[in-house]
Amino acid sequence: MQGNDVVDGVQVKWPVDLSHMRPEDAAEWLVARYGGGVMPIKPELIAQHLGVKVGELTVQPLGSVTVDPEGILWILVDLSIHVYEQRFAVAHALGQIVLRQVRPPACPWELCERTSSEPVETPDQPPARFAASLLVPREDLRWCVTSGWMRNAAQIERTLCVPMSLLNYRYAQLLAERR
Repeated sequence: MQGNDVVDGVQVKWPVDLSHMRPEDAAEWLVARYGGGVMPIKPELIAQHLGVKVGELTVQPLGSVTVDPEGILWILVDLSIHVYEQRFAVAHALGQIVLRQVRPPACPWELCERTSSEPVETPDQPPARFAASLLVPREDLRWCVTSGWMRNAAQIERTLCVPMSLLNYRYAQLLAERR
């Protein structure tokens, strides 16, 4: 554990502080260190490696970051939502934790699917950029696009377990990096 702060009267056991990094770089660092070299990336396993617990949110339909009385961080996810939304919610919450931005929006997965008419956060906010980069790492996407093995976007979508909108967002980011 890399630092302890008191939040709402509880001594929080933060796993790692990557707030000094760009969200995309922080995500890539975690993938390189804890991703296991497999596709799709499993954000819940990365959270567990960091000592963050992942559980089911049963009170209301949203994703959330909370701290238990022992100071352990928890990511709680609504299991009734689509698996892509669950993965994005966990990755988004993990971004909030490692970037030290623990004020979760009500529906982080909406950034991924863009189904809400009133998004609570723009896709350019750090936790959303972190989540997109964690679920679609630069090298994985580059390999999928250039290997010849992946023949179409639907196959890449299934391999990385992310919605097409997230693939498009990350692809546009990568193209912008090249300029």
